[in-house]
Amino acid sequence: MRALFWSFALSFLLLRPAPAPAWETRIGDLLHGGGAMRVAFDPAGNVVAGGSTHQSGDLAIATVVKLGLDGAVLWRTDVDPLGSFVESLFVDAAGDVLVQGYAGGTDEDSFGHPTVVKLDGATGAELWRHEGLDADSASFVVDAAGNALLSLERHVFGTLDETRALCRKLSGTDGSLRWENPDCGRVGAVDAAGNVFTTAVDFSTPLPSATIRKISGADGHRIWDGPSGVDAIIVRNGPLMTVDDGGNVICARSREVAKLAGTDGRLLWQRTIAKLDGRIGSIMDLTTDHNDVVIAGASTYVPNKGNRLFVAKLSAAQGNQKWRKLVDAKNRDYRTAINVARAVAVDGAGNVVLVGELDRGFGRGRLVVMKLTRGGRILWTRYPESQGGGYGRAVAVGPGDTIAVGGSLAAPEGVEAGSFYVGSFTPSGDH
Repeated sequence: MRALFWSFALSFLLLRPAPAPAWETRIGDLLHGGGAMRVAFDPAGNVVAGGSTHQSGDLAIATVVKLGLDGAVLWRTDVDPLGSFVESLFVDAAGDVLVQGYAGGTDEDSFGHPTVVKLDGATGAELWRHEGLDADSASFVVDAAGNALLSLERHVFGTLDETRALCRKLSGTDGSLRWENPDCGRVGAVDAAGNVFTTAVDFSTPLPSATIRKISGADGHRIWDGPSGVDAIIVRNGPLMTVDDGGNVICARSREVAKLAGTDGRLLWQRTIAKLDGRIGSIMDLTTDHNDVVIAGASTYVPNKGNRLFVAKLSAAQGNQKWRKLVDAKNRDYRTAINVARAVAVDGAGNVVLVGELDRGFGRGRLVVMKLTRGGRILWTRYPESQGGGYGRAVAVGPGDTIAVGGSLAAPEGVEAGSFYVGSFTPSGDH
């Protein structure tokens, strides 16, 4: 019996993906700035990162890189020659990369037009491109089949000072238009069936109303509009969104979180989070552990004291806080400083991983990576080294619960620049 047990144990260990080794990679010239804004794993466990490199005046170059299991650069693609940056990045089931950002910018007041590009996962070569020329901003998600759902938003100045959003579904194969909906709203998330959740504002009445909307992924028609009871702060300001395993949508903005039923849009619960003020102290990212909701950001700012990094878990059933953690950098100079979590993810065991900054305000701050148990206990904290500080913007969990983070590590003191930074951590925090 004991031999049989060890045989099963050995088989489990052999079948379980092994975590990749720890590494860090910096892209581009340290003295010219840049940073990684998004990271994702491909099916083989390689890391793909997107952001910008080499700032020239007010301009930057949208850059996507693929890094191997040892951190070596497998390929690098500069999506646009100048005046561009990557805002969203997804890797499809085949390992190809879809990125959304802006291209053709000329200065800090004209950062370019929304653009979607698909890159070959093996080589980084551009496969197709879709440009939304007549738009001020865009939102972007990718469904399970690798198709792109894009909203192109245009701000219309007038009596109502409104923003209208045109939605398009693009074929993941060639970028061709599958359907278009001129009254869709801002894309936020997509469910397992390919249906899209958006935030929409109806300007046809004297008092415009805002709602969460569900759009059919098949043809773009409206499935339902959510209730008017959802806090307007959540809807009007382009909320963070995620979809749980049951197809329900969770949206958050400022200090408000709401959950709506995926079937009919019923409001299941809504919570105002204590210790947040909706300004500096806001929710910056959210995810689920396949059941409960995890939110991360910054706590209320107190003059002359600063604030604390904030992370909490909310019950899937009622939205009440199961636990929360407030982290202070406790700098030795007792300066007023900002501490914030920028991105959060959950590993296979339900542990919470986050990236952000500590001690910002008077300086660049320190890029911080933290891992907490599913019950909220801090397992480890890591500070990637840099003489001039840095910031964290992205985190992802891959095969074997390997962790990838993206951000920027700054140049030495006195140099206003930094480097496009991607780091890989083992589940135990080796780096």
